[in-house]
Amino acid sequence: MLKLRDIMTRQVVTVEPDTSVRDAMELFASRHIGGAPVVEGERVVGVVTMTDLLDLAATLPLTPVPKAPSPPETETPEEGEWGTEGEEAAPPGFFTEEWTELPPEVGEASAMTGPEWTPLEEHTVREAMTERVVALSPEADVQQVADLMRRAGVHRILAMEGDRLEGIASALDVSDAVARHGIAARRYVFKTHPRRDDRDTEDTTFS
Repeated sequence: MLKLRDIMTRQVVTVEPDTSVRDAMELFASRHIGGAPVVEGERVVGVVTMTDLLDLAATLPLTPVPKAPSPPETETPEEGEWGTEGEEAAPPGFFTEEWTELPPEVGEASAMTGPEWTPLEEHTVREAMTERVVALSPEADVQQVADLMRRAGVHRILAMEGDRLEGIASALDVSDAVARHGIAARRYVFKTHPRRDDRDTEDTTFS
């Protein structure tokens, strides 16, 4: 029988409870993963998914970006200086209004510090994670893994020996195992009740 240890990923990406929401999101995106165990020291204290992080981010208020300082005042140009001869001069403050948002390399304000990132740096994985850990021994068979996923309503199972994290398996790992190895599904036999006009006949079963 195929075991959890046969399908699990042994090199597990983990995050710490005090990892910022932004850093966790960037990690998940760069590794193309949907979640990870949360480890404090050597102890697994929970799990967190990208959905958990997005749900938390959706509740956070946006912090406005500080307005960039205005450029120094200059003398008003004479008529015609801003364009071809005869055109009306640009009104005072024209460029001041255009410079309310400076490029990243100019001044202290930067487009890279947009309002959506500030709160994500101030909040941590601990606020978004689920403390309930669903785990099995690496020696559990794949059928047990699938059954526990269904009953617990989760898409990942941790493989643990005591408190030690050994690996992780996803629902996709289970389905791949079924496809590759042809794991047999359970057969269920349902006994039907005889109809009123068939009480004298033998009960019928089907699988």
